[in-house]
Order: sequence, then C-alpha cells, then structure tokens
Amino acid sequence: MKDLGIILGIRPDVIRASKIIRLLSENKNITYDFIWSGQHYSENMKDVFFKQLNVPKPDVEFEIDTTNDASTVSSVIKNTFNHLENNKYQAVVFLGDTNTVMGSIGAAQHNIPIVHIEGCMRSYDWRMPEEKYRKTIDHLSDRIYAYLDSYKTQGLNEGISEDIIKVTGNPIVDIIQENQNIFDSGHESLDNNVLNFIEKRIKSSDQVYWVCPIIDESEKLNVKAVNERLKFLKNKTSYKMECIHGNIKEQERDKIMINFLEKKLDLIVCTTIVEVGLDNPNVN
Repeated sequence: MKDLGIILGIRPDVIRASKIIRLLSENKNITYDFIWSGQHYSENMKDVFFKQLNVPKPDVEFEIDTTNDASTVSSVIKNTFNHLENNKYQAVVFLGDTNTVMGSIGAAQHNIPIVHIEGCMRSYDWRMPEEKYRKTIDHLSDRIYAYLDSYKTQGLNEGISEDIIKVTGNPIVDIIQENQNIFDSGHESLDNNVLNFIEKRIKSSDQVYWVCPIIDESEKLNVKAVNERLKFLKNKTSYKMECIHGNIKEQERDKIMINFLEKKLDLIVCTTIVEVGLDNPNVN
C-alpha cells in the first residue's frame, strides 16, 4: 500500500501542486499515487502542464461524466470511493475548491484521513459552488494547509480545531520564483501566442477568458495585472472586452457577465474569481 493518494483535477491544481509532487518524487521514504479526477480532460488543459512543469503523469485517471457540475461531482465521489476500496492510503490529499475536492466525501466514507491544501479560504458568498466545496472538505479534513493566517482564523471561527490547521504560504510563489527565467525571457512570445489564440477563437465565433492567476495575495496587485492585460489588448486589438476582478461591485460584475453570455462581448480579462464554477457554452 502506498502512503498517499494525491487527487487533482484542473489546470491550476497542476501548477500549484507541481513543486509538492516533485518533492515527493525525490523523497524515497514516501510513496504516492498521483490520481487525475478527469474534471479537465483535454490535452491543452492538463497534459501540456505536466510537460512544461516537469510533473510526472498521473498513475490513475478517472473517467467521469462532465455534463454539468452535478454529474461531475457525483462521478468524482463515486470514482474516488471505488478506487479507495482497493487502495487504502494512509491519507488522501486534495487541493483547492473545485468539483474534484468533493471526492473527499468518498474518502471520508472509507475513514481515510483527508489532507486539504489551500484550506479555509472563504468568499462568504454561498451562491458560489466553490464556497460550498471548500467548506465541505475543510470540515471533513484531518489536516489543513492554509496559505494565510487570516485563512486559519476563518477556519477557527467555524469551529475547526487549531490542531489541524498549519499556515504554509502559497506554493505558487515558489513556483514562480523557480521559473522566473521563463517569465523574464518569454513575455513577448507569450503575448504573441495569446493574441494568436484569441484571434483564432474569436474568428471561430467563440468567446475568450484571459485569466490572470493570483500570484500574490494582494488584491491591489491582482487588479493591476488585469488592468495591464486589458490595456495591452485594447492597444493591439479592436475586440469588445471588459475586465472582472474582486474590486468590481457585484451588480457591475453581473452586468458584464450578462453581456458576455449574450455575446455582446468577445473577451473578458479577469482574475481567478471566474476561473471555475462558471458555465458559458461559447467558451472552450
């Protein structure tokens, strides 16, 4: 029996967990299975990041029904439960607040300890699927790794034991620093690739999100990144576009999303506030 089962399922998970997986691979005293939930299944949503970040390919890949959030969640729970019937790890590790982390219910049904990385984040907006998911897994977890002291406080306020919460910082900071040469040398190339991709998708009558991932926990820097990308696109293209970030009022954000869904906009530049949990049939 291997020590850990690490269950991931979306592109940002691969990025944030890449260093953790590499360190585990180098540790001869810990064995693990890397399990892919199947939430993101296309090559450009997963395989390319395994290659670029030097992450081993998954040992196990679930086949799930991704028709909608309900079918995805139920499939992940079922596949996780079935896999754990024959693989009794010492602990199962999840990251984030996506559909995939609901597989923790399957682990809990086997009484296998659950580890949650990126725990105790809260939006306090119960309409968000992510808020439901992150609260569920946090209250099922036996160990929580939180990025900030404020996240730990949020968990304590909900009655989660202080004994199980450890503040670690965000691993994405280390990953960015370790790959700084790529970012320093590849900015122009990246911009051109993005522009070519956007042009191709819009010519195919699709719409596009340009998501600026949260690298720093400062909302000020996140907003700055979005505004810089929006300015860049407006200087380079004539597409109809808007931006969304955490500082935009909910009413204004809803108006932008309605316009996007009605195809009055070609593109939205945004933080990860809209990266998951949002369905738009015109966006691939």
